[in-house]
Amino acid sequence: MNRVIRHSEYLLQSNDCIIMPGLGAVLAHDESARIDEATGMLVPPTRRFSFNSMLTQNDGLLATSVARCEGIGYEAALRIVTDEIESMRHQLVADGELSLGHIGLLKLDGDKMLFEPYDASSLTPGLLWLPTVRITPLSERVKADDAAVAAASRRRVSPLVRFARTAAAVAVAIGLSFVMSTPITTDNAQLASFAPEAVKAPSRPAESLFERPGTSTAPLVLVLRHHTDAATAVDTTAKLPAPKQVVQKAAVVEAAEIAEVAEVAEVAKTSQSTLRFDESDSYCLVVASLATQEEADRFIARNSKQQLGVLPKDGRYRVYAATGTTAAGAQSAAAELADRYPNAWVCRR
Repeated sequence: MNRVIRHSEYLLQSNDCIIMPGLGAVLAHDESARIDEATGMLVPPTRRFSFNSMLTQNDGLLATSVARCEGIGYEAALRIVTDEIESMRHQLVADGELSLGHIGLLKLDGDKMLFEPYDASSLTPGLLWLPTVRITPLSERVKADDAAVAAASRRRVSPLVRFARTAAAVAVAIGLSFVMSTPITTDNAQLASFAPEAVKAPSRPAESLFERPGTSTAPLVLVLRHHTDAATAVDTTAKLPAPKQVVQKAAVVEAAEIAEVAEVAEVAKTSQSTLRFDESDSYCLVVASLATQEEADRFIARNSKQQLGVLPKDGRYRVYAATGTTAAGAQSAAAELADRYPNAWVCRR
């Protein structure tokens, strides 16, 4: 595809008129949403193209786009545009028709130039996500509601079934009141308290690991982490560790727990990525456009934490971070990469 057609497709995404000097102009027309009477569907807004062979005066839009893309001066870009349009005119005369890429098809009918437009949705990214919606007439909705009411009336519960349900509910309530009002006696005080009242201390070895130097007795500190700990026998004469040792152990445990939580959070953050990266997809989300392969390699090396690929096209090396089977699919990844690559754009392979 020559540069005139490629730049015309790109410019039509944001412009309503692209003049090809000496050949004619492609015009874009916006159409509002409408209801298709034949199918009963709500059709979203769209665009359509037309061609005017009388508008041949150069407005500089195509040449400026080529100059900016190729990194050359305006006069050199204008010569490229003029030469390619002259070649297009010769092809139109020789073959009787000329394809304008995704825009449409030009045909010669004697002295007349005819134009057959293609679907403009592929060159209108802002309207790609809008769906076609089916509209249900009010009369059909009323019939459906009447049918639902009739079906519900046929499923009415008989008085006998209602009586049986009420009786069952009363029986359950009586049973629960009997169970809740019956007292339960127990002589075990441990079952009614979170702390033990009297516990016989078992014998312990004289060589205690938690013996405090220079002392023979120490007060008991009981920490309950679960209600079942209250039923555990506790030695009230056991030696306690030095307070410094307890604080050091608690600090080590707390640091280990914080590290574990941070590791789980990092894994969860990594697993939430939904970026698609498939070399066979037709669309790429480009994050950088560079002049040489070496510059592209250096860019990828600086961003090694992100999976990136290189698309050589039109004399440039475009680095992309996600792909999609459609333009809308590739564009959907831009939100996830907005913090790192705020100027990402969709390019077709």
